[in-house]
Amino acid sequence: MAKKLVLILLVFGVVSCQFKKDGADEVREPRPLNSVKLTSIVEPSEEMFFYNVRLSWSGMKENCVPIINRRYSEDAQSEGLTLGKGISTADDLGVIHNQKIMYSISCQLGDQVHWLETIEVQTPMDHVVKDLLSISKENLRSIFLREGNGTVVGRFGRLSFIDGSIIMIYDNTVVIYADEINFGPGGRIMTFEKGSEATSGNGRSGGTIEIIAKKGAGNVKLLLHGERGGVGTDGGPYPEDVRGQTGENGSPAVYVNDGPAKGFGDHKYWDRKCSKNPTDGQQGSIGLTGMTGTKGFRGGNTGSAKIFVAEGAFGYHIDSLPGLGGLGGDGGPGSNGGEGGEPGFQDVSGKLRYQPDFMDLRGSLGNVIPCKFAKKGAVGPVGKPGERGPPGDSGSVLPNEIWDSVAKKWSNVN
Repeated sequence: MAKKLVLILLVFGVVSCQFKKDGADEVREPRPLNSVKLTSIVEPSEEMFFYNVRLSWSGMKENCVPIINRRYSEDAQSEGLTLGKGISTADDLGVIHNQKIMYSISCQLGDQVHWLETIEVQTPMDHVVKDLLSISKENLRSIFLREGNGTVVGRFGRLSFIDGSIIMIYDNTVVIYADEINFGPGGRIMTFEKGSEATSGNGRSGGTIEIIAKKGAGNVKLLLHGERGGVGTDGGPYPEDVRGQTGENGSPAVYVNDGPAKGFGDHKYWDRKCSKNPTDGQQGSIGLTGMTGTKGFRGGNTGSAKIFVAEGAFGYHIDSLPGLGGLGGDGGPGSNGGEGGEPGFQDVSGKLRYQPDFMDLRGSLGNVIPCKFAKKGAVGPVGKPGERGPPGDSGSVLPNEIWDSVAKKWSNVN
């Protein structure tokens, strides 16, 4: 029995001693007597895109030797890096921006190392706007996220605008949260380019830009333009059978007897000659004037801005310009002109015989001096084009909100 007890104690000793600092795994259950709280403070490094993480803790037992380890979240299989041992605080300097890092604190008691707590730290994202950053429904870039309500949100540690750079938001609602925001000369946030025009329908209203920053520097120009309305619909063409009025027909030819009667009895006949030529048909009237184009579409409203900057020297200039109404549609084409009148009628046959059956009996109707043939009237000219439709209505100017902020109106808009 004594031998079995010794064997059990030896086995227990091996199990409890296997979690050593020299390559062995840590004991993963926190010790009940420890109430260690690990906290972190993230501060920007002097160099853009890098941060310093300062760690401190409380509640450590006096006889514990603290050990601080770091492991990047996306590299969970790595062994990590020991930042310090037997220290009261730990600084992780020059950590790259936009990273999730796992920091753990352990307690070494003699030969055993006991894990106490792990926290996850997210370093802020820094970004530099160069030239043009376009935020559209199709292209959000990885630095912005569209939330469930459609709002586009960017969260930054430091957001910096290179001289002359632009963020174009179109008709989106964009919210920028930043610890620091810095605008170089000529930095702009725009809804639409001035004069932008809808391809069809009403112009889009400018979006909303919200800037919420702890600290700001420089001056920003906010160009909150609405989009111009689209061009109205053209006046449509007339159906093919819609024309101007048909011209009047020409008057018929007039024949008279030429000399004494010939023949005998009831079968007398005369030579005939033209007394009056038939007249040409009249020209058809001009076609109908084309239909007027429809009214242009309404321009979009201005965008709007909401600004809060807690500290710093930050200035803004807002240019609110509603979209103009679109041009009216072009007038439609005029209809075709009317058909020309028919030529004057020329009947040589029936007017030359005295009796209807005379031709059958005699085989001759006498000599005829015919009239000239008349012509059909010309088709009337095409109608005049319709008038352009009236322009659309302009959009409205929306209010802006400058919350209790150090932001000041910037009068120099060069």
